[in-house]
Amino acid sequence: MRAVVQRVSTANVTIAEKIFSSIGIVIFLGIAKGDTLGDVEWLSK
Repeated sequence: MRAVVQRVSTANVTIAEKIFSSIGIVIFLGIAKGDTLGDVEWLSK
């Protein structure tokens, strides 16, 4: 599991052409078959 957190000037979460959120951080998250709940808990801290 890998995560890259990047500060950006603007980022939008759009669903069905409706903006639900507008923020200044983007998280790129990569998950593999062998990743566990423990990996998720560690990464979230």
